[in-house]
Amino acid sequence: MKRIIATILCLAALFAATSCEDKLNIVFSDYFTYIDDGNSASLVSVSREDESVITAIIHLAAVEQDDVVTVSYEVTPGNGLKEGVDYKLVSSSKTIAFQPGIYKMPVRIEVLKSSALDETKDNTITITLVDNSAGFGLGMPGPDAKYKSFVIKKI
Repeated sequence: MKRIIATILCLAALFAATSCEDKLNIVFSDYFTYIDDGNSASLVSVSREDESVITAIIHLAAVEQDDVVTVSYEVTPGNGLKEGVDYKLVSSSKTIAFQPGIYKMPVRIEVLKSSALDETKDNTITITLVDNSAGFGLGMPGPDAKYKSFVIKKI
């Protein structure tokens, strides 16, 4: 009887170890770039009464590359905001260069204090990943490509 119980316990332990191992060894076969605030948020709200510099982080999710990987992005304001009045680009280039061993690079936008906002208009600034030199995916893997864009909403 003790042998049967010991055998059952050993088989249960073996089954549990192999099923856990499968879940822990998930490997992405595709490399990708994505953008967030550094804390996994793709949307940040900023009061129109505040002035602040918003930093979005472009991530390179890949093994170390031997060559520099460049990532291009575009900044698109909604129809309620104007550059120089409501915001300024602190990061002047629209391309980020990832040197070998670097996996995070910032994009900074200064949100300026506004006296009034038209709430019927789009008061957002969207940073969208456009391309990269290595042909990696843009946004998280999957059909939704989440984190391909980062949005700053002025409220």
